[in-house]
Amino acid sequence: MLSLSLKGSLGPLDTTELVTEEIVMDSLSKVVDKGTDWLTKSVGREIGYFFTYERRIKSLDKECERLGNIRSGVQQGAEASRRNSRNLAPSVQAWLTSVDTTTADVATILQ
Repeated sequence: MLSLSLKGSLGPLDTTELVTEEIVMDSLSKVVDKGTDWLTKSVGREIGYFFTYERRIKSLDKECERLGNIRSGVQQGAEASRRNSRNLAPSVQAWLTSVDTTTADVATILQ
């Protein structure tokens, strides 16, 4: 029977236990490293949201204003079509309604 020993003081069972312990510790270390990496990224992302909140709110307000301007142009075109006795496509009316809902939701958020 071949057995490994460290400095002649450990028997065959002791070296097996050391190898097993080393494997377990190595595996545990990998799991902890992955968990730490995931946690660090998650916390970093949340902190990033906190620091960019004001910029994001301003961007939302600007985009909502831009959407309102586009809506006004579409609404003017729709009114011109109605004045000329043309039928308005249902998708246009649905889009106008959707924009009204979206801008109302944004206004609620910005309050």
